[in-house]
Amino acid sequence: MRGLADLRAWAATRYRHAHRAWLARGDLGARVVLEYGLQPPSEQQVAQDPAAAAGWVAGWRSARLPTGASVEWELRRWRSFGEQSLPVRVRIDGSDAVAELAGSGRAWRDLTRTAAAVVGRWPTLAGVLPRVAAALGRLGPGDLERLLAVVEWFALNPQSELLARQVPVEGVDTKWLERHRGLVTRLVEELTGEPGLGLRVEPRRFRVRLLGAARPDAGVADLTAEVAELARLPWRPDVVLVCENLQTVAALPASGVELVAVHGNGLAAPALAEVPWLRAARVLYWGDLDTYGLSILSMVRQVLPQTESLLMDAATLGRFAALAGTEPRPYRGPIGHLTSAEQDALAAVRAADARLEQERIPLDHAVASLHAALQGSTPPADRLAEEGLGSAGQYVDLERCPGLGAGPPPVAEGR
Repeated sequence: MRGLADLRAWAATRYRHAHRAWLARGDLGARVVLEYGLQPPSEQQVAQDPAAAAGWVAGWRSARLPTGASVEWELRRWRSFGEQSLPVRVRIDGSDAVAELAGSGRAWRDLTRTAAAVVGRWPTLAGVLPRVAAALGRLGPGDLERLLAVVEWFALNPQSELLARQVPVEGVDTKWLERHRGLVTRLVEELTGEPGLGLRVEPRRFRVRLLGAARPDAGVADLTAEVAELARLPWRPDVVLVCENLQTVAALPASGVELVAVHGNGLAAPALAEVPWLRAARVLYWGDLDTYGLSILSMVRQVLPQTESLLMDAATLGRFAALAGTEPRPYRGPIGHLTSAEQDALAAVRAADARLEQERIPLDHAVASLHAALQGSTPPADRLAEEGLGSAGQYVDLERCPGLGAGPPPVAEGR
């Protein structure tokens, strides 16, 4: 005997699995018909517990169902109990009713309103809606009008070569466009048949400090520059420290060796491989101890294989566990190109969804660890784990990873 709670749980599962496909239908699922069997009791079961059977029937007789859902009854003629009317199934007509039973009625109404507006403007986008359903569902008040306006502008100006902040659409600023860039890009690409939005990318600038013997006797020892500008500098440092927190880069003291500290800029860090003097140096990487920090380490090591990590091990996480927080959206996919010690750190991080931000580690401890690392001239003996070099452990592109929407949360400027 299935109850209303069973029906709602079943509807939630069906909705979760089917609602994206409904978006591609011309009727948005309005003609979907589903049936849910209630497994009514047999005469023998009623005889064993008449009160339970009577309560179950009464529950369905008084059940409040959304419009489009109805209980279907059938007569049973039993020798012991005579003629009885029993609920045998629930018929559900339309996606709206399924969503209501699933507890997602409001979200579905908002989603179908958005989908109808998009397809009403551009019928050819119906097929792409299932792939952008999650992003459509994240639109807030006023975002639909902005979405329609900005998609139309990009469709009419596919190769504008403007910067994101120059797009002349009312209500669409740089932050809005970055927040919804994945959705806008999918829709525009479907309309134009061309990759991307045709925007000019403003070169990322990296903060750089010369901390040791590489410091020039005259000139600038602390600068911010593009990769192309860094590549033209005639430096020959022994060691480069790529550090993910900007304040930490600014706070690092002078060193006795030829050391250059570089702010890694999050997911932009692999671009540093284009700098010749950096490629020729010993490279240390120090980032947050969380899944994204270890993912960026993996990305850097793919293009700079000599990269060693600093303070990105399980021992560091354990020592400063009281200073760690919770990672809100941990990356669950495979991460390759990690040493066995780094894989242990990844396992420890994932076990607790932990995030130890590098600036939480006391600077004196970090400096002592850096000085200890600088005493050696070669990478540690711990080799890259074999599975990190094979296809199974290959780094997965975070920006296309399922479950992350348009990609990982951006590393804010100033970190």
